Amino acid sequence: MKSFTVKQFLPFAAALLLAACTSTDEVDGTGGGGDGVIGFRQPAVSRAAVDDASQVDAFSVWGYRIPSGGGEASVLFDGAKVYRSGNGWTYDDAPKYWAAGYVHRFVGLYPDRQQANTKVASDGTLTLTGFTATGDIDLMTAAVTYEYTDASETPHAVQMPFGHELSRVQLVVKTDQGVTATITRAVLYGMSNTGTLTRPLSENASSSWNLGTATTSGDTPFKYETSVTLDPASTATLWDGLLLIPQSTSGLKLDITLQRGSEQLSTETVTLNNPARWAAAQSYRYVLTIEADAITFGGFTVPDWGETNTGGNINIGK
Repeated sequence: MKSFTVKQFLPFAAALLLAACTSTDEVDGTGGGGDGVIGFRQPAVSRAAVDDASQVDAFSVWGYRIPSGGGEASVLFDGAKVYRSGNGWTYDDAPKYWAAGYVHRFVGLYPDRQQANTKVASDGTLTLTGFTATGDIDLMTAAVTYEYTDASETPHAVQMPFGHELSRVQLVVKTDQGVTATITRAVLYGMSNTGTLTRPLSENASSSWNLGTATTSGDTPFKYETSVTLDPASTATLWDGLLLIPQSTSGLKLDITLQRGSEQLSTETVTLNNPARWAAAQSYRYVLTIEADAITFGGFTVPDWGETNTGGNINIGK
């Protein structure tokens, strides 16, 4: 009869396999039996959206140990950086061990460079303050709880789920048949790119954001200022997968400066409020048509981003 139980709390499906190892090079070791070394296996810091395990090479972990019957939590990890080392994964803290009769709670954050602004309470609530979405860095969190009750049993591999906390936004412009156009500038604004993330350790609750001030056309960092000419019935990608904070799109706008055929340059302001809200781990594609003992880590996977359509093309004046 098994007495080592797992309670997984995750906002989105993804898996990071964490196995107990006695050295940083052992990927499949278990650390012996009983109260062995806590180990993790396999997750690469990508400068874009993380789509699979090969893109993760470092992340931060917080961990607590709590008596099974309740009581004061003790700290196992406090934002420890876990990173690739040879064929395995390691960290620079002293080795941490399983303890029978205790609940072991782990919370993870990617990328690891956000850990200085992150606090994790003993109840598993993660708070990341002062986050800035630059558009090219993913943000993921994970949490898992293990209850280890029998010292004669070797703890199972820790399976820690990671899920996306940002939305992915693509914006393309295309010309209609018979229409040529030159785009000289595009500015995306009206959304907040700063905020505080709160991610509770709960099976049903999802993360929430306390947003900063919405950007204006003057202070937004998302400005496309490369001139591009489109032939008839052609397409140009202005932003291919911006990683932005989930939020209402009620104030989202695009200023686009363009010339159609022989016309003079003009600037059009387009409202992008469909869909009404971006959700975490979802992709949105806007199409504008111009007419006229170590802890070692492994087995980490990230699910495909879901996709939400905007409900049709947005036509830019005649």
